[in-house]
Amino acid sequence: MKKRLPNLGSIACCVGVLSFLMLSACEEPETILAGKREPLRAEEASNTVVNTGLTDNRSEPVALSQAQSNANWLQRHNSPHTRIDHPAFGGELEPIWSVNIGSGNSRFGRIVSEPVVLDGKVFTLDSEARVSATSTAGAALWNVSLVPERDSGRDATGGGLAASKGVVYAASGFGVVSALDAKTGQELWVQKLQASATGSPTVRD
Repeated sequence: MKKRLPNLGSIACCVGVLSFLMLSACEEPETILAGKREPLRAEEASNTVVNTGLTDNRSEPVALSQAQSNANWLQRHNSPHTRIDHPAFGGELEPIWSVNIGSGNSRFGRIVSEPVVLDGKVFTLDSEARVSATSTAGAALWNVSLVPERDSGRDATGGGLAASKGVVYAASGFGVVSALDAKTGQELWVQKLQASATGSPTVRD
């Protein structure tokens, strides 16, 4: 007679089930704290929408500051001293011109910097740390790379721009802040940081 060999798959399944049951038996029971359960938000207690008194349409007076027509947009609105409370708006927004500012979004990096405007020039920072100056008429004026000599533009991302009194300040993902002459793009000075610059700089006083 031939010996019947045990089914290895069935044995493995039984061992797995027994192991699970043993582990379940060792697990400590969940401790349920005594006391009333309170909802995180008051309106959830009754499952109804709280009446704020603002359900009816009505006209209310609004006091705005005088509209400001700003030719310069010097830096990101990080704090109150950099904001324009009531910028003037002349009408519909329509494309006037477009210009290439360098490398765009890719799997290596993203454009995270907002453009700034100073004295009739628009300054931009592409995804590979290149600063470009464009006239408000759409003419390319100059561009400068902030990438260190031994690095590649794809090695870091982040940074931003600010402008003040003829100088463009550019922070980059390579951990430096550079001051550039707004007219020529010439580097005035460079300050190394202790970490990568992921946001825009702010200029004050």
